[in-house]
Amino acid sequence: MTSFYSLNLSNLISKKMNSKFLKDLPEMVEQGVITQEVEDRIRHWYQEKEAAKPNRLLLVSGVLGALLVGLGIILILAHNWDNFSSLLKTALAFTPLFISQILVVYALRRKSEVWLEATGVLLFFSVGTAISLISQIYNIPGNIDNFLLLWIVLCAPLLYLLKSKSITILHLVFSTWWAVSSGYGYRAEIPWLFLVFLLWVLPFYRYLLYKNANGNMCAILSWGLPISATIALGTFIADSELWGFLLYVLLFGIMYQWGSGKMLKEKSLMKNGFRVIGVLGMVVIMIITSFKDVWREIASSGIEAEVELYMVVPMFILFIFLLVRNLKEDMKLDFFLLIPFILTVIFLMGARSAILATIAINIITFLTGIVFTREGALTTSFRKLNFGLLVITALIACRFFDTDLSFVFRGILFVSIGLGFFLTNYFIVRKRAGSNTKLN
Repeated sequence: MTSFYSLNLSNLISKKMNSKFLKDLPEMVEQGVITQEVEDRIRHWYQEKEAAKPNRLLLVSGVLGALLVGLGIILILAHNWDNFSSLLKTALAFTPLFISQILVVYALRRKSEVWLEATGVLLFFSVGTAISLISQIYNIPGNIDNFLLLWIVLCAPLLYLLKSKSITILHLVFSTWWAVSSGYGYRAEIPWLFLVFLLWVLPFYRYLLYKNANGNMCAILSWGLPISATIALGTFIADSELWGFLLYVLLFGIMYQWGSGKMLKEKSLMKNGFRVIGVLGMVVIMIITSFKDVWREIASSGIEAEVELYMVVPMFILFIFLLVRNLKEDMKLDFFLLIPFILTVIFLMGARSAILATIAINIITFLTGIVFTREGALTTSFRKLNFGLLVITALIACRFFDTDLSFVFRGILFVSIGLGFFLTNYFIVRKRAGSNTKLN
């Protein structure tokens, strides 16, 4: 109970310390603790600090307002579009672009974050509007892929020119859209430029981490970057299922390593999407490949690779680099860090023997569940405990589909698992209650 009250007290102090401190300043002056000059300087410092903080409500409303203004202009022009001449249409197509650029220059001079975000979004969509209108006016041939690519390239410098968080999110969303549009489906091509677009965001992401690692934007990008990479990686995979699985294993391993580094390891899971997606991704791959039919398809696809090799080698090097760096930062070598190495060996073995790979992947998946369950029990962590039990449950449930077990035996297994969930959680609750009693 002592730790509980200490936590609440610290939260209360952190929220109200500033206002209480300012209220106590006159009393400090009366009792001679500080002089009147010091009080004035302290109040002036707090006023400047508060003035420098952007109004979040105003920031959000400014961005939404810019979006609505842009959509309204498009609708007004579209209503009478067919009645305009080509010259007038061209002028109208560039007018929003011209106006938004003037507003951006004004925002840069004011150095207001609200103005930078709002005008940046307006300029971003003005560029897309101008491209589409000019293409329509002069019947310039093209497709959605070329349109998105040109739009992204033209607006990419805005990310660093304005240091805009909204532009960063839009850049990431549209880059992923372009990769999916051009890399999946009929006549798909490998979107190599997506790697450039993704790397373009990383310096700004590191800048935000150093500036305000606890900010909402860091949390958004800590989820957005791994989700974008996970979606787009499939576009770099040709026909080999073996190398496709290996690429995803390395990607999730890199995510886990980055999320376990010194800048993110102390963050909550809500702000550490790299670590969450890395763990979930590798577990999902292990569950999928626990079926023997999957390994038969992997063995039949062969070990030959073309494009995948250009991705596997640098990703493996990056994974080793992050692992060595984290170990130098006194990070403990846990079981999950070894999973990418183990899965790489199993996948290479699976190209020759589907049976051995099936057995090995089931053993590793079961051990993963056991390790998480054990760590959860030792550290009284409900999250790790229940995640480990869910991994074991999912593995057992999958075996019902490719094994001939009676309904009675399956029922007994599920009852045992349910009792395991209840008893282990009950044990953790009792253990936590016991530790709190000792503290008091």
